[in-house]
Amino acid sequence: MAGRPRKRKNYGLGHSPGSTGMGAPRRVTDEERARVVELHNLGESRNSIAKTLGRSTHTITRILRDTGADLGPGPAKATAAFVSQAKYKRARLADLMLDDALELRKRLYQEAPVHVVTKDGVEEYVYQQPPLRDIRDLMAAVTLAAKAHADLVKMDDDTRSESAKSMLVDLAEALGVPVGSGD
Repeated sequence: MAGRPRKRKNYGLGHSPGSTGMGAPRRVTDEERARVVELHNLGESRNSIAKTLGRSTHTITRILRDTGADLGPGPAKATAAFVSQAKYKRARLADLMLDDALELRKRLYQEAPVHVVTKDGVEEYVYQQPPLRDIRDLMAAVTLAAKAHADLVKMDDDTRSESAKSMLVDLAEALGVPVGSGD
């Protein structure tokens, strides 16, 4: 439609209605610095402090670093702790899956009561082993539990990570990329 062009409203990227732009960042006051340290000492997370004070997490981290506050183990140590904890949980789960497989397998050889509805009512028969359909279902469950156990154990097999590392080193050398000592 021809006519006068409409005025554009620029609300994105930090602009808000009535503002002319991003402007200079506001300075951190001494009161804010004291409040950051206080909240940190009370056990608040950096994200929580940032949200409370309307500041970025980067600003909160910079303030805490400047004051010499203990910022925790750092990303590398935190990641290592997380990986170690995940490995422990997988090992525990693998053990439980194997226990489940063994318990399910025992049920293959237990007496199995079967209830049959007749014209005279419900009758119970006890078989030396479960019916074939139940045996099939138990075998499938045992197989799944055993496979889950094996998969969890394989996931943390150190030889796999070493072979993957070796493959990456070989690839890097083939591409002419310098490779460090690795340790």
